[in-house]
Amino acid sequence: MITATLDAYRAALTTTLAALRRAPLALAALVLGQATILFVAVLVSPLGLLGGFVVGILAAAITGTYLSLIEQALGAQRPMAWSALRESFGDYLWEVISVLFFFWIAGWLLGGLGLGVQGEFLMWLAVTVLFNPVPELIYHRRGSRAVELLPKALSWVQQHGPEWFTPMVLLGLGVYLLEPSLMLGFVQAFGPRFGFMEGLHSVHLAVGVLTLGGGLKGLVLCVVVPVLTHTTMLFRGALFRELDGGSRRQRAWKAKF
Repeated sequence: MITATLDAYRAALTTTLAALRRAPLALAALVLGQATILFVAVLVSPLGLLGGFVVGILAAAITGTYLSLIEQALGAQRPMAWSALRESFGDYLWEVISVLFFFWIAGWLLGGLGLGVQGEFLMWLAVTVLFNPVPELIYHRRGSRAVELLPKALSWVQQHGPEWFTPMVLLGLGVYLLEPSLMLGFVQAFGPRFGFMEGLHSVHLAVGVLTLGGGLKGLVLCVVVPVLTHTTMLFRGALFRELDGGSRRQRAWKAKF
């Protein structure tokens, strides 16, 4: 089983590196999407609740587009053209909206329970773990909404949890050693709430460096963080595909041959 798991990691890493070479457009779409959401959020902030809905719909459209580009990057056999960005816009919009709406309702209900900051954090941490592969399920298993995605994600984590989370834990330790302040953002980035598109990891960081001055380390992080976020999303997609092909016992059996 260990050999089979290592083979899955090796295959996922190979696919990830190939996708990085073939589809730099997807990385550009991530950063541009984050910047667009941040810009529009500032622009419509005077509109209050209406502005929040506008930003929410835009964020869902951009998130779905990015997931579609990840899907194409993982399966591409040639460099991705810029036309793919236009053709992918709006893909998986309703899937993303359904998940965001579900967690918006859940957040509203949690706020009424009086759990406190620590209680809410622990609750959302549990949600992030239990439903972690929702983004990958959206583009690997098309046509699912929140009521279908969340049970599928929970079942998938129960079946493949150790193999799925081991690379993420190791990467998280590396992030903590690199810059402890990024750890919370790292945890929030990858999971069912689509934190990778919130702009907290590259755009906000870049704004802080430019306005407040972050020195050489800050400038390096402005480059490293979005690249690391994108590479992790590609690796997660490739690993999901490797693990989703069968059970742990089936992979161990295949590894013998």
